[in-house]
Amino acid sequence: MRSIIDYIEKYGELSITELPFNEVDSLILCQLSYLKFDGMLPSPSENRAGGTLEELSALSGADAMFAGKVSVRKNRALLGAAKSSRRFGKMLLNNYISLTDGQWEIQFCALTFTFENGLLYLAFRGTDETITGWKEDFNMALLSPVPAQEKAVQYLNTVASRSTGGFLVGGHSKGGNLAVYGAAKCYPDLQKRILTIYNHDGPGFPKGTLMETDGFLAIQNRIQKYIPHSSIVGMLFESHEPYEIVECRHFGVLQHDPYNWIVEDASFRKVSSIYAHTALKDESINRWIDGLTKEETQVFVDSLFSVLTSTGADTLFHMMEDWAKDPKAMMRTVEGVDPKTREMLTKILTHLFACVLDVMKLKAIEKARSSRHKLKAQVKKWQEGDGFSKK
Repeated sequence: MRSIIDYIEKYGELSITELPFNEVDSLILCQLSYLKFDGMLPSPSENRAGGTLEELSALSGADAMFAGKVSVRKNRALLGAAKSSRRFGKMLLNNYISLTDGQWEIQFCALTFTFENGLLYLAFRGTDETITGWKEDFNMALLSPVPAQEKAVQYLNTVASRSTGGFLVGGHSKGGNLAVYGAAKCYPDLQKRILTIYNHDGPGFPKGTLMETDGFLAIQNRIQKYIPHSSIVGMLFESHEPYEIVECRHFGVLQHDPYNWIVEDASFRKVSSIYAHTALKDESINRWIDGLTKEETQVFVDSLFSVLTSTGADTLFHMMEDWAKDPKAMMRTVEGVDPKTREMLTKILTHLFACVLDVMKLKAIEKARSSRHKLKAQVKKWQEGDGFSKK
């Protein structure tokens, strides 16, 4: 057994009572939070029942859940396995909120999963493919709070106040950061009820901000952070909570994908140390950023993303397509900043391009694999019909 889908196939018929909730369950819910449930689930302000995965899949227009460009085939497989299982099939989804605002630099999404035994899991979606979402990741590692973190606190206070007893909080990527921030900043009476905070490869926090507060100190022993063995996002500028290291199938940015995390029985396969990695870990970048004021840091992040959006692209994939057509366009935007900032921007852009190229390569491989399967099916159908096997 090696993936979260394999885990459902092996343990899907066991209830949460028979097999207690664990780190793999958490990652599965975090991945399900990436599905687009817009218009299908009630918002927190409606305070009404939502629906099960089976019910949502049967709705007209359910294909819109897979509107994103990342892991569509695997997301369909995950949903299919989860909705048919005893473990996840009867859980209720509700309190869904999703918003993206480039002007306010916020990309935020959250929803609540309720198991048959009443256990609540508040899930925060991670970074999507929008450049706005990725800018928030950088802001999180350098500045605090960012708008999505404040929304996370509001969401947790609103939703958890309607229930009693213990509950779980978690997220993947940026969602992991939001889960920790929300838990550290929520109402004290709610904070005491949190059983576990799951942070799956989420970026860290700026030095001197959240991790030194009383709220964080009150929950730090309940945080479970997991990062891949050559993490990029979870080690972003290396200001983070204690963590465990998960073995994965790939290296670099592809390890951020939950489908590449190796599952062994009812937990992740752990390794003892993090592998050598380079993306967003250049020591000269770290030292330089540490010496910036808050205002200078914001100027740096704004400069970086003014380069990324110089072509008018709104997603990383569009950005890479534009960059491939005119690779000098973005670099011309860098020319207007001071030499030291230009040096750091060039280093980070080089890392980012390498990361996105990895994702694009994976997409090309998946597309080729899908085409090959279709061709084999067509050949088989032809052979079983009037093809040469009949002659």
